[in-house]
Amino acid sequence: MDTDHGRIPIPAPATIELLKGVPVYDPGIKPEMVTPTGAALITCLSDSFGPMPPMVIQKIGYGVGQRNLPESPNLLRILIGEDRPDAETETVVLLETNLDDTNPEWLGFLMERLFDAGALDVAFVPIQMKKNRPGIQVQVMGRPDQKEVLMEILFRESATLGVRFRYAVRSIAGHSPETVDSPWGQIAVKKIALRNGGYFVQPEFEACRDIALQHDRPLREIYSWVLGLNK
Repeated sequence: MDTDHGRIPIPAPATIELLKGVPVYDPGIKPEMVTPTGAALITCLSDSFGPMPPMVIQKIGYGVGQRNLPESPNLLRILIGEDRPDAETETVVLLETNLDDTNPEWLGFLMERLFDAGALDVAFVPIQMKKNRPGIQVQVMGRPDQKEVLMEILFRESATLGVRFRYAVRSIAGHSPETVDSPWGQIAVKKIALRNGGYFVQPEFEACRDIALQHDRPLREIYSWVLGLNK
Protein backbone atom coordinates (compact mmCIF):
# COMPACT_ATOMS: atom_id res chain seq x y z
CA MET A 1 0.00 0.00 0.00
CA ASP A 2 1.41 3.41 -1.03
CA THR A 3 1.17 6.13 1.62
CA ASP A 4 2.71 9.53 2.40
CA HIS A 5 5.33 7.60 4.38
CA GLY A 6 6.23 5.30 1.52
CA ARG A 7 5.19 1.75 0.63
CA ILE A 8 3.98 -0.24 3.67
CA PRO A 9 2.43 -3.70 4.15
CA ILE A 10 -1.26 -4.40 4.75
CA PRO A 11 -2.43 -4.23 7.50
CA ALA A 12 -0.45 -1.09 8.31
CA PRO A 13 2.12 -1.30 11.14
CA ALA A 14 0.00 1.00 13.33
CA THR A 15 -3.05 -1.21 12.75
CA ILE A 16 -1.17 -4.38 13.68
CA GLU A 17 0.15 -2.72 16.83
CA LEU A 18 -3.37 -1.74 17.90
CA LEU A 19 -4.70 -5.25 17.24
CA LYS A 20 -2.28 -7.01 19.61
CA GLY A 21 -4.20 -9.58 21.63
CA VAL A 22 -7.24 -9.46 19.30
CA PRO A 23 -8.29 -12.56 17.28
CA VAL A 24 -7.83 -11.77 13.55
CA TYR A 25 -7.94 -13.61 10.22
CA ASP A 26 -7.20 -12.90 6.56
CA PRO A 27 -10.37 -12.91 4.39
CA GLY A 28 -8.27 -12.99 1.22
CA ILE A 29 -9.19 -9.43 0.14
CA LYS A 30 -6.20 -7.38 -1.06
CA PRO A 31 -7.22 -3.76 -0.21
CA GLU A 32 -6.90 -2.43 3.33
CA MET A 33 -9.89 -3.69 5.36
CA VAL A 34 -9.02 -2.24 8.79
CA THR A 35 -7.54 1.22 9.32
CA PRO A 36 -5.73 2.36 12.47
CA THR A 37 -8.84 4.35 13.41
CA GLY A 38 -11.05 1.28 13.02
CA ALA A 39 -8.63 -0.86 15.02
CA ALA A 40 -8.58 1.75 17.79
CA LEU A 41 -12.38 1.80 17.96
CA ILE A 42 -12.58 -2.00 18.08
CA THR A 43 -10.02 -2.39 20.85
CA CYS A 44 -11.32 0.52 22.95
CA LEU A 45 -15.02 -0.28 22.76
CA SER A 46 -14.81 -4.08 23.08
CA ASP A 47 -13.92 -6.10 26.16
CA SER A 48 -14.17 -9.54 24.51
CA PHE A 49 -14.22 -11.13 21.06
CA GLY A 50 -16.04 -14.18 19.69
CA PRO A 51 -19.22 -15.40 17.99
CA MET A 52 -22.44 -13.44 18.44
CA PRO A 53 -24.02 -14.51 21.76
CA PRO A 54 -27.73 -15.29 22.20
CA MET A 55 -29.49 -11.95 22.45
CA VAL A 56 -32.60 -9.95 21.60
CA ILE A 57 -31.71 -7.63 18.68
CA GLN A 58 -32.90 -4.04 19.18
CA LYS A 59 -31.06 -1.99 16.55
CA ILE A 60 -29.20 -2.69 13.30
CA GLY A 61 -26.76 -0.27 11.68
CA TYR A 62 -24.90 -0.37 8.34
CA GLY A 63 -21.87 1.48 7.02
CA VAL A 64 -21.09 1.48 3.28
CA GLY A 65 -17.60 2.09 1.89
CA GLN A 66 -16.84 3.87 -1.39
CA ARG A 67 -14.46 1.23 -2.75
CA ASN A 68 -16.00 -1.54 -4.89
CA LEU A 69 -14.71 -4.93 -3.80
CA PRO A 70 -15.23 -7.83 -6.24
CA GLU A 71 -14.78 -10.40 -3.46
CA SER A 72 -17.33 -9.07 -0.99
CA PRO A 73 -19.83 -6.22 -0.42
CA ASN A 74 -18.06 -3.27 1.17
CA LEU A 75 -20.42 -3.14 4.14
CA LEU A 76 -20.06 -3.01 7.90
CA ARG A 77 -22.99 -4.13 10.04
CA ILE A 78 -23.43 -3.51 13.77
CA LEU A 79 -26.12 -5.12 15.93
CA ILE A 80 -27.20 -3.75 19.31
CA GLY A 81 -29.21 -5.94 21.63
CA GLU A 82 -29.76 -7.27 25.13
CA ASP A 83 -28.67 -10.57 26.57
CA ARG A 84 -31.43 -13.14 26.57
CA PRO A 85 -32.75 -13.26 30.15
CA ASP A 86 -33.08 -17.05 30.05
CA ALA A 87 -29.57 -17.81 28.82
CA GLU A 88 -26.31 -17.63 30.75
CA THR A 89 -23.58 -17.83 28.14
CA GLU A 90 -19.84 -17.57 27.80
CA THR A 91 -17.34 -17.66 24.95
CA VAL A 92 -15.03 -20.68 24.90
CA VAL A 93 -12.25 -21.94 22.66
CA LEU A 94 -12.51 -25.44 21.18
CA LEU A 95 -9.33 -27.29 20.18
CA GLU A 96 -9.20 -30.54 18.20
CA THR A 97 -6.50 -32.83 16.92
CA ASN A 98 -6.58 -36.31 15.35
CA LEU A 99 -4.06 -38.91 16.51
CA ASP A 100 -3.27 -42.29 14.96
CA ASP A 101 0.29 -42.87 16.16
CA THR A 102 0.23 -41.84 19.82
CA ASN A 103 0.88 -44.40 22.54
CA PRO A 104 -2.54 -45.03 24.20
CA GLU A 105 -0.82 -44.96 27.60
CA TRP A 106 0.00 -41.30 26.99
CA LEU A 107 -3.60 -40.25 26.49
CA GLY A 108 -4.58 -40.52 30.15
CA PHE A 109 -1.57 -38.40 31.10
CA LEU A 110 -2.48 -35.92 28.36
CA MET A 111 -5.98 -35.55 29.81
CA GLU A 112 -4.56 -35.00 33.30
CA ARG A 113 -2.22 -32.27 32.06
CA LEU A 114 -5.02 -30.51 30.18
CA PHE A 115 -7.33 -30.51 33.21
CA ASP A 116 -4.48 -29.40 35.49
CA ALA A 117 -3.95 -26.45 33.12
CA GLY A 118 -7.58 -25.39 33.55
CA ALA A 119 -9.37 -27.02 30.61
CA LEU A 120 -13.14 -26.94 31.05
CA ASP A 121 -13.62 -30.31 29.36
CA VAL A 122 -11.57 -32.97 27.55
CA ALA A 123 -12.95 -35.83 25.46
CA PHE A 124 -11.47 -38.66 23.37
CA VAL A 125 -13.55 -39.72 20.34
CA PRO A 126 -12.70 -42.89 18.34
CA ILE A 127 -12.41 -42.13 14.62
CA GLN A 128 -11.30 -43.88 11.42
CA MET A 129 -8.45 -42.04 9.71
CA LYS A 130 -6.62 -42.24 6.39
CA LYS A 131 -5.10 -45.58 5.33
CA ASN A 132 -7.92 -47.20 7.36
CA ARG A 133 -6.12 -46.52 10.61
CA PRO A 134 -8.17 -46.34 13.81
CA GLY A 135 -7.43 -43.11 15.61
CA ILE A 136 -8.50 -40.81 18.42
CA GLN A 137 -9.79 -37.27 18.12
CA VAL A 138 -8.83 -35.21 21.16
CA GLN A 139 -11.40 -32.49 21.89
CA VAL A 140 -10.57 -29.78 24.41
CA MET A 141 -12.71 -26.89 25.64
CA GLY A 142 -11.23 -23.97 27.53
CA ARG A 143 -11.54 -20.26 28.11
CA PRO A 144 -10.21 -18.04 25.28
CA ASP A 145 -7.21 -16.87 27.31
CA GLN A 146 -6.16 -20.52 27.82
CA LYS A 147 -5.78 -21.28 24.10
CA GLU A 148 -1.99 -21.04 23.89
CA VAL A 149 -1.40 -23.01 27.10
CA LEU A 150 -3.74 -25.84 26.07
CA MET A 151 -2.33 -25.93 22.54
CA GLU A 152 1.21 -26.16 23.87
CA ILE A 153 0.24 -29.17 26.01
CA LEU A 154 -1.31 -30.90 22.99
CA PHE A 155 1.88 -30.44 20.99
CA ARG A 156 4.17 -31.42 23.85
CA GLU A 157 2.31 -34.45 25.21
CA SER A 158 1.12 -36.07 21.95
CA ALA A 159 2.51 -36.83 18.51
CA THR A 160 0.26 -34.31 16.75
CA LEU A 161 1.58 -32.12 13.95
CA GLY A 162 -1.35 -29.70 13.99
CA VAL A 163 -4.20 -28.44 16.17
CA ARG A 164 -7.45 -26.89 14.94
CA PHE A 165 -9.17 -24.27 17.07
CA ARG A 166 -12.28 -22.12 16.89
CA TYR A 167 -14.31 -19.94 19.23
CA ALA A 168 -17.88 -20.76 20.23
CA VAL A 169 -20.56 -19.65 22.65
CA ARG A 170 -21.97 -22.14 25.13
CA SER A 171 -25.18 -21.77 27.11
CA ILE A 172 -24.90 -22.74 30.77
CA ALA A 173 -27.65 -23.86 33.10
CA GLY A 174 -27.53 -21.98 36.39
CA HIS A 175 -26.54 -24.28 39.24
CA SER A 176 -25.39 -24.17 42.83
CA PRO A 177 -24.11 -26.68 45.42
CA GLU A 178 -26.64 -27.68 48.08
CA THR A 179 -26.99 -30.23 50.87
CA VAL A 180 -30.12 -32.25 51.59
CA ASP A 181 -31.12 -34.29 54.64
CA SER A 182 -31.50 -38.00 53.90
CA PRO A 183 -32.14 -41.14 55.97
CA TRP A 184 -28.35 -41.58 56.07
CA GLY A 185 -27.41 -37.99 56.90
CA GLN A 186 -26.66 -34.95 54.78
CA ILE A 187 -25.79 -35.47 51.11
CA ALA A 188 -24.17 -32.91 48.81
CA VAL A 189 -26.15 -32.37 45.60
CA LYS A 190 -26.23 -29.94 42.70
CA LYS A 191 -29.32 -27.77 42.25
CA ILE A 192 -29.80 -26.97 38.55
CA ALA A 193 -32.09 -24.13 37.42
CA LEU A 194 -34.51 -24.98 34.61
CA ARG A 195 -35.65 -22.46 32.02
CA ASN A 196 -39.29 -22.88 33.02
CA GLY A 197 -38.49 -21.45 36.43
CA GLY A 198 -38.20 -24.78 38.23
CA TYR A 199 -35.11 -26.69 39.28
CA PHE A 200 -33.63 -30.18 39.17
CA VAL A 201 -31.64 -31.88 41.93
CA GLN A 202 -28.64 -33.80 40.57
CA PRO A 203 -26.77 -36.34 42.75
CA GLU A 204 -23.06 -35.76 43.31
CA PHE A 205 -21.21 -39.02 42.74
CA GLU A 206 -18.54 -38.64 45.42
CA ALA A 207 -21.09 -37.71 48.10
CA CYS A 208 -23.37 -40.64 47.17
CA ARG A 209 -20.38 -42.98 47.05
CA ASP A 210 -19.28 -41.97 50.56
CA ILE A 211 -22.80 -42.52 51.95
CA ALA A 212 -23.05 -45.92 50.24
CA LEU A 213 -19.73 -47.05 51.74
CA GLN A 214 -20.43 -45.67 55.22
CA HIS A 215 -23.85 -47.33 55.48
CA ASP A 216 -23.16 -50.40 53.32
CA ARG A 217 -25.96 -49.54 50.90
CA PRO A 218 -26.09 -49.98 47.10
CA LEU A 219 -24.99 -46.86 45.27
CA ARG A 220 -28.09 -46.97 43.07
CA GLU A 221 -30.27 -46.78 46.21
CA ILE A 222 -28.65 -43.50 47.23
CA TYR A 223 -28.97 -42.15 43.70
CA SER A 224 -32.62 -43.18 43.50
CA TRP A 225 -33.43 -41.43 46.77
CA VAL A 226 -31.82 -38.16 45.62
CA LEU A 227 -33.49 -38.28 42.20
CA GLY A 228 -36.79 -38.92 43.97
CA LEU A 229 -36.62 -35.34 45.27
CA ASN A 230 -37.52 -34.20 41.73
CA LYS A 231 -40.96 -35.84 41.76
